[in-house]
Amino acid sequence: MRHRAGDAGVTLIEMLVVLVVIGIMAGAVAMSFRPKTSGTAPEVTALKLVADLRLAVQFAIDHQRGFGVKAGPEGYSFWTIGAGGWEPHAHPSLRRLKPFPDTMRISVQDHEDMVFAVSRYLVPAGSTPWQVTLRQGPFAHQVTFDGVTAQWVQTGGD
Repeated sequence: MRHRAGDAGVTLIEMLVVLVVIGIMAGAVAMSFRPKTSGTAPEVTALKLVADLRLAVQFAIDHQRGFGVKAGPEGYSFWTIGAGGWEPHAHPSLRRLKPFPDTMRISVQDHEDMVFAVSRYLVPAGSTPWQVTLRQGPFAHQVTFDGVTAQWVQTGGD
């Protein structure tokens, strides 16, 4: 059997090398299009606050017990009204202080004693929704809570 130069084909090894090179290039391209895995500090903090507010509402519905949320520059926590006044919330995830990052500026809409109170029927003590604005550099997010619904919007940044 004679080999002619015009009939030369591709060997299996050459084919595998080309496939490996194409696979490496495709992987590099796919890695460059990765979605953003984490948000800005204000966005993450706002989402955590909204989740905690929703948990507090669910607890109030399940246990027929009102609550209050208290926030300041150091962080936020949840409270319930007991015989002696405000006391830490009964739910273990809501009772501890949740700190805000040190690099973030926080402005909280004032309510009596910085506590936004909601009755066991989910009726807020005041007529104004509770608002917290979280800022870091150009990024700002505002959390609004009316006693039932917690939501956040981006108010600055990209």
